[in-house]
Amino acid sequence: MKWKILLIAVFFFAISGAVLKVVENGILFPGFQAAQQKAVDKDLQRCIRALKRELKHLDTLCWDWASWDDTYAFMQARDEAFIRSNLVASTFTDNRLQLIQFVAPSGDILWGETRDPASGDPLAIDPIPKDRYPASSPLVFSSGPFARHKAPFVAGFLSTDKGPMLLASRPVLTSENEGPPRGSVVMGRLLDAAFVDELGRQVLVDFDVMSTADADHSLHKLKLKQTLLSKKTRALYSIADGYLLADAVLKDVEGHRALVVRARIDPDLERIGIDTLHANDIVLILCGVGVTIFLLLVLHYTVVRPLAALTDYALDARSSGDIEKRIQLHRGDEIGVLAEAWDALLQQLAEKEDTIREANRKLERDVAEQKQAEIRIRHRENYYRTLMESMENDVLVVDADHKVTDGNREDFRVLAWDRSTVVGQRIEELWPQLRPSASGVEIAALLDEVFHTGTPAFSRFEGEIETLGHRILDIRLSPIRSGDRTSYVIVSIGDVTRQVKMDRLVNQMQKIEALGTMAAGISHEFNNILMSIILNVEAAMEQTDDPFQRESLQLSYQSALRARDLVHQMRIFSRQSSDPDVCIEANPLIRESLKMVKTSLSPSIRLHTDLQAEDNRLRIPPDQIQQILVNLCLNAAHAIGEKEGEIHVRTAQHRVKDGDDEADPDLAPGLYWVLSVVDTGAGMDNRTAKRIFDPFFTLKNRGEGTGLGLSVVHGIVTHHNGTVQVQSQPGQGTTLRVFLPQGAADAPPAPAPEPETAGTENTLSGIRLLMVDDEEVIVSSVRRVLENYGYIVVGAADGKQALRLFQENPSAFDVVISDVAMPGMSGVELAKELLSIRPEVPVILCSGYQDVPDASQLLQTGVRAVMKKPLNFSEIDAVIRQQLRRTH
Repeated sequence: MKWKILLIAVFFFAISGAVLKVVENGILFPGFQAAQQKAVDKDLQRCIRALKRELKHLDTLCWDWASWDDTYAFMQARDEAFIRSNLVASTFTDNRLQLIQFVAPSGDILWGETRDPASGDPLAIDPIPKDRYPASSPLVFSSGPFARHKAPFVAGFLSTDKGPMLLASRPVLTSENEGPPRGSVVMGRLLDAAFVDELGRQVLVDFDVMSTADADHSLHKLKLKQTLLSKKTRALYSIADGYLLADAVLKDVEGHRALVVRARIDPDLERIGIDTLHANDIVLILCGVGVTIFLLLVLHYTVVRPLAALTDYALDARSSGDIEKRIQLHRGDEIGVLAEAWDALLQQLAEKEDTIREANRKLERDVAEQKQAEIRIRHRENYYRTLMESMENDVLVVDADHKVTDGNREDFRVLAWDRSTVVGQRIEELWPQLRPSASGVEIAALLDEVFHTGTPAFSRFEGEIETLGHRILDIRLSPIRSGDRTSYVIVSIGDVTRQVKMDRLVNQMQKIEALGTMAAGISHEFNNILMSIILNVEAAMEQTDDPFQRESLQLSYQSALRARDLVHQMRIFSRQSSDPDVCIEANPLIRESLKMVKTSLSPSIRLHTDLQAEDNRLRIPPDQIQQILVNLCLNAAHAIGEKEGEIHVRTAQHRVKDGDDEADPDLAPGLYWVLSVVDTGAGMDNRTAKRIFDPFFTLKNRGEGTGLGLSVVHGIVTHHNGTVQVQSQPGQGTTLRVFLPQGAADAPPAPAPEPETAGTENTLSGIRLLMVDDEEVIVSSVRRVLENYGYIVVGAADGKQALRLFQENPSAFDVVISDVAMPGMSGVELAKELLSIRPEVPVILCSGYQDVPDASQLLQTGVRAVMKKPLNFSEIDAVIRQQLRRTH
């Protein structure tokens, strides 16, 4: 046994040594040489890439000069100023250039110099031409050769008496790279020793650049010539001091193999690899001898001797007949005797081990399944508990006795209950007043119904809750069934107060918006009717001397003006006002307006003011602020009636943060000016308070009001991104608060009204007027009234007819008045056409407020004025005379 192991170890050691030498000589040594060759090639390539980068940089510099309008002009005119400004010594030194030439398409050098870049002194370089390039030179661009080039540039190398030079040539084009080319710009940079050393430090390779003629004088002239003759581009050979020389042959700009890049490289890869392999051989031999001796000793003491002793023991047991020591032998050596002796014992142990292992696996599976089940139960319990606690609603679990068995959180959000006091209580005892208003059924009856039918139920509660105030609650009852009966009911209570209020507000706004749209349309049409009535009544009043007829006409005229005011209120309500936003000081305007309001109030009503808002600038027309204040004060006076009372008018500032404010959740964040009007009148219930902004809704007696006052207030405020808040209780008075965004500090001040100079006694007779309107009755009415005062009026039913009349004789009209909204051609389009024909003609537009574009934009286009229907004679006459004065 010992000799067998020794022979096997020696044989294995010999075979391993032979295989190792074969691998070293056949694979590893050539591998190190190939790796060294690749490393040399990479170093050489880095040197070449460094040269090409410099060549590309030179080409980019050359392109900057060639694609320049000034260079393009210089090639044509040869202006000396261009040379004095751009081609000085600093041009060479700053760009490290030795050569700059401007070459005509014929090859003649229009201008060229070679200088030392360090000193800027002239430098003679051979074979750089001084006067002319040959026609075959690739550095010269012309219309014909330029088209034959594969690329519109030449960049490469050139061997000179001063050493290799980098050259770049570009065709002279415009700054937009357009031609035809007017010649070439040639730039050069010598690859001197300092320049090459700098590149070598960049790529970490010691290399040199030389011409092939200089390289021929090297120690390896023969091998280099063989490389040149065989058209190879690489040559690698060793030199005496242990370094490697690697040559790369490059072509010059004319395509000749004239430049050699030689790198001096330390063959450290190959040397280190060979040294490493030799050291490894010695280490492996020593390790092999040591391991062999160690294995022999280990095998002797751990295997051979125990096996021999065990063999003797097994033979002795077999010869003695002891059943426990019985050993069966099936092989002739010691291992076979051991296997035969212990075979039966191992078989029995294996069978018992399999049985135990199977039982252990079953036990482990049972334990693991139980743990997984416990984990799933805990996870599910945590999941449902988290789900219940994250619900917005308060959730109670109620049994058949109406007792609360569980809740979804410790502190309930909606009803402010505590879970410890809720669980175990009957739900009727927790909240006796819980009687949903929708059905009138108590919570106990709803629970009995769900337990009896097994179907969900829903109801809504709206009313006052102690410590919580007025609330609207949604109550949902969902059964939990066990088999065919309901064992528990889940009661979900959600606070929908804000949502319901918002829905009601949205419905209110939609209703007001629909009515506003209708009011806008009605006001637009009604303005045309009123204008005809007003003008014809005015004409009739001027033509009659009968006092009774004049009085009747005067009453009709006053009624028409009242109708015009009503239309104006309807227009404001519909938010169709075209008045521009202006910045006003609200408090002074409030003080002046209250003087007028005070004269309209009953002596029994006391008016108090408290104007606290320091910054009271608003972007809103002054008349609309006055209208808001008057409507609110008159509404408060009506609420007080004939009895004694008080009206308090206050102003203040209020800042809204994050759009969540008690006044209106939809208010944008910012600073608001607040106008409060508080009265001590009869007050209102909630139902009435919800309708006060409805158009034509009023509590006044017939004939005392139209019901548009608060609707107009609401329309004005919402149009300016504000809101109105109402607070009222029966017998406790009413508070109305108006929120308006604060005006910008740089907003323009409110424009001062222009003085009106209308009158019938100073009208201008003989004025020729072109009146354009698609309403024939308006044209006829204007003609009748104005002709009565000496005007000459020509009517047109649409813009196209008016344009034809004007084109036939542009000087026949002194002024043009046109409606804005007309079929075919609008008044704005007509004004542009008329002004393009005769820019100085006064053009005046008028409309019923609905279709008028921005007045400031119209005035910028040349329109003289914008009037609002309905108009009377005095307004028309005043505007016409004002525009004619501006013209003359």
